[in-house]
Amino acid sequence: MRVARLQQLMLAAQLAGALLVAASLAYGTELEPVWAVGAGLLTPIGTHAAVIGAHFVAAARARKRLDPSAPPWRAGQTLRAFAGEVRASILTFAINQPLRSRYRIEPRAAPAPGPAQAAAIPVLLIHGYFCNRGLWRGFAGELAAAGHPVAAIDLEPPFGSIDDYAPAVAEAIAALRARCGIAQVALVCHSMGGLAARAYARRYGTEAVALLVTLGTPHHGTAHARMGIGANARQMRPASDWLQALARGEDPALRARMLCILTDHDNIVSPQSSARLEGTRVIELAALGHVELALDAGVRATIRAELARAGSTLQK
Repeated sequence: MRVARLQQLMLAAQLAGALLVAASLAYGTELEPVWAVGAGLLTPIGTHAAVIGAHFVAAARARKRLDPSAPPWRAGQTLRAFAGEVRASILTFAINQPLRSRYRIEPRAAPAPGPAQAAAIPVLLIHGYFCNRGLWRGFAGELAAAGHPVAAIDLEPPFGSIDDYAPAVAEAIAALRARCGIAQVALVCHSMGGLAARAYARRYGTEAVALLVTLGTPHHGTAHARMGIGANARQMRPASDWLQALARGEDPALRARMLCILTDHDNIVSPQSSARLEGTRVIELAALGHVELALDAGVRATIRAELARAGSTLQK
């Protein structure tokens, strides 16, 4: 079953629960109907926030256990990361991914005129675990407005082996290259998507990749993967056999083309240092949550600057 369909069912269940709470309050208490409806709608939001909070607590504990040298989180930054992650997660999992994943990639503003547009590097957007291309709604349009040919794919089945996603990545890259007549593309990947890109490069080579950007990718695994289901979750467990085999079979040339962007307040990748990969460039941020990395305006500006630099040396 597609991720969008699964998330639609989850959203329907949440709305049904909200209606049940509202009806119980409206008919079982003296609460005014408008307040009962408001309380009902707040129920799934509160539940969502509670789950995110539990993720932060688990991440903090794993950080202390697995990376004792890491400094403790500051309260202000942690609260900022929590609030931003709740907003980003609701937008992603309650709206964009279940309801708007079939969008067409169109510029959100008029494309920049002149030679800069013609030289813009093609970009393939790759999502992470239990996500779909809806994650990139908005950013895809921003990239298109800057002149980049853009494509975004769905990694299916949602709980399959990461190795099995490599052919889909290869097909999307080939289609993007053929569409643009350009030999190399950039891959922008969130979370597990970075591992799928590395699996693609191990199987098909690095010749078609000018730049690989990973956002919060658990290159060395994450303790949270023990709570996931499916072959891909097992592969993302810390120091898994699959991760070690991926590293051993990797072309060192790929890492020279990689940029790892991570956040010290990642609530899913724990320890947070797992999002670093030896031999790559690294940008470390703070006060951002895991999903928020893909939505944050500052992160997106950084990616656009990296894409501009990659485009200036693009092989055509």
